[in-house]
Amino acid sequence: MSIVSFGGGAPTGSGSAIVANAPSEESGAGGVAVQKAGETIVADATKLNFASGATVTDGGNGIANVSIGAGTGTFQDLVLTPVAPFINGNGQIPLGYNNDLSDPSMPTYTRFIWRGADNNASLITGIDATDVPDGAIRIIQNMAVVGLDCGQIILVNENTPEALNSQPQNRIVGPGNYDFTIPPYGLCVLMRGENAAGDPRWLVVDTNGWVRKCIAQSLQIYPHLNIGSETPISGRLDNWNPLGDAEFGSPNLGIAGSNLKFPDHTALEINTDAAGAAITGLYNTYNTDSTDWGPIKILVNNGPGALTIRHEDANSSDQNQILCPGGLDIVLNQYESCIVWLPFYTGHINRWNVLAIAKADGLSPSFNATALPSVPAVTDDWNPGSPATRIRVLTNANGSALGGLVGAMGVDNPDTGRGETRVLTNLGPGPLVLISASPGSSAGNQFNIDASARLVIRPTHSVTLFKDEGNDWLVFPQSDALQSITPTALPGSSVNDWAPVDNFTGFPLNMGARWIRMTASGGTILTGIDGTGFITGERLLLTNYGSGMTIDNQSSSSLVANRITTPGGGSPGDFVLGTFCSVWLIREAGGGWTLEGYVPGG
Repeated sequence: MSIVSFGGGAPTGSGSAIVANAPSEESGAGGVAVQKAGETIVADATKLNFASGATVTDGGNGIANVSIGAGTGTFQDLVLTPVAPFINGNGQIPLGYNNDLSDPSMPTYTRFIWRGADNNASLITGIDATDVPDGAIRIIQNMAVVGLDCGQIILVNENTPEALNSQPQNRIVGPGNYDFTIPPYGLCVLMRGENAAGDPRWLVVDTNGWVRKCIAQSLQIYPHLNIGSETPISGRLDNWNPLGDAEFGSPNLGIAGSNLKFPDHTALEINTDAAGAAITGLYNTYNTDSTDWGPIKILVNNGPGALTIRHEDANSSDQNQILCPGGLDIVLNQYESCIVWLPFYTGHINRWNVLAIAKADGLSPSFNATALPSVPAVTDDWNPGSPATRIRVLTNANGSALGGLVGAMGVDNPDTGRGETRVLTNLGPGPLVLISASPGSSAGNQFNIDASARLVIRPTHSVTLFKDEGNDWLVFPQSDALQSITPTALPGSSVNDWAPVDNFTGFPLNMGARWIRMTASGGTILTGIDGTGFITGERLLLTNYGSGMTIDNQSSSSLVANRITTPGGGSPGDFVLGTFCSVWLIREAGGGWTLEGYVPGG
């Protein structure tokens, strides 16, 4: 029941009121009665019409239809009952697009309960407006009941291609000329009116206007656009305007009944081919929609390949190009993302701007890489298998060598990866050797080590790598190796396959020491030095702080890989190393050592 009072004018005469289904002094047709001035009306209404003139009509079954036009009226309390009978028997609107949707109750009821397709959406391109007068109000509720769920109802705006499948007079105009979504348990008010051209349409009455400031406790983006879930994207993508993947067996609908268009989604979940893909530009939606100002896109790379965002790439049109921070390409590895924004009306060509980047190397996670092989093998262009900043390296007990490291941002562009940082921590039992400018590694993956051909990292020690302007890796610090060891005094006899250990730390020679401070006894003959952990071309300095000693030439008393070749060759006693004198030994490619330089004592 409802109470309605009228002020300056009333449907049946100045200062009077209307009563339906109530005792009155004057009775009208069908139970509609006229009350005296200032009194109230009690009525159940099935519909309201706002049109020219003010009338009361018999709606049948004791129900009054009230139209308010030229007169003014104030509703103290309005109850719209009953609800229109359910369309299709249960109120369910079919999945997908519905053209010229016909509800038999539309001419005679105001309040309707419809149900969008369960777990998806029903899209309505037009509503049959036959016998619905101009100014008529219709309220649509999207409601579930026990045993019958509901999905979204999407009122498709008249300017979309799909809306052309409905008759012009049945089409819908949404706020801002956009589709309007009625979520489950949501409500929408429709009014018969005119579009901008003066043609009859359904108008969505809503507060969805532009606002100066939006304050929200929770911001949720739904639905998103799935791309490449069946056929991952790959190669170079110019002026990219992708269509999303259809969901739930529908050929042209995405998640929750959304369309598959790039301009109509904020979040994009992108699946890339293992070989990777590169976006040179994103479609500027203002090209086709003059009200699409300032869109934001969230690009999430599901992988498995890398997704490169190119900076100002000329393969895309000017207005579709992307401005990346620092003028550098951005490489998004699996599960990494970025946010881009297209500013509008900047006074020059509008281009997409990268606002934020979410990369693993910014989070500094650690990663356990697979074990490296033993020296003398050199691992060039090493790909540890993760873009993580901290790489936990497992070396071989004999030592392992790296000639280059593949960066997480690639090397296909001279600027790509500049400033990238990685940390190598040696958790293996043997030393880790970094070789400077290894010819076996690609430019951009090589190590740049000052004043040395290599750097030795002892177990439990770490080095930091940083991509320099030349796109190679700078190494910090550069003095991690144990500079020298001081073993116990040598005996006054032959020493074969010598594997010295530092007297103070217990570190063996292959833990990074490249200088042996030894003390020979009278009669010491050195026939070979254990070369485990040494790389071809590596230098070893021997300094004798004891009595004079001899270094045998190619003595069979030691293994071939450990023997020493002295200048000129010859029999035992070829080279005598006096007190406080030093010699340089060079590691040969086939194993063994060559005595290269002599530093006399003094």
